Amino acid sequence: MDQAQALFGQVPQELLQEAGEQTDAVFEVWPENWDAVLLFLALRNQWHWVGAGLGGAMRTGLDLQAAKLEMEMAGLDTATAKTVWAQLKVMEDEALDVWAARAEQNRKD
Repeated sequence: MDQAQALFGQVPQELLQEAGEQTDAVFEVWPENWDAVLLFLALRNQWHWVGAGLGGAMRTGLDLQAAKLEMEMAGLDTATAKTVWAQLKVMEDEALDVWAARAEQNRKD
């Protein structure tokens, strides 16, 4: 087990499968992004949701208090934590954009 996995835990295989459109897809994570990816996956059930009327519900962002707690519990030093935080926010924004685009496509179908 590498250091990042020791910090945030093992990522269940089914979660990795849910993360991609294709369950057999292979993708590379650069080493400098690995802590942020593991944190993002560790926060998989920490999304804020709001009702969207007849359109169902939508995610509005991560619970950032939970993210901060995860990083504190992992014992990240300040410099690493700042970097991982910035990377996490980029991933959060991108995930929200993808889900918004999917919701829009589903409304059109």
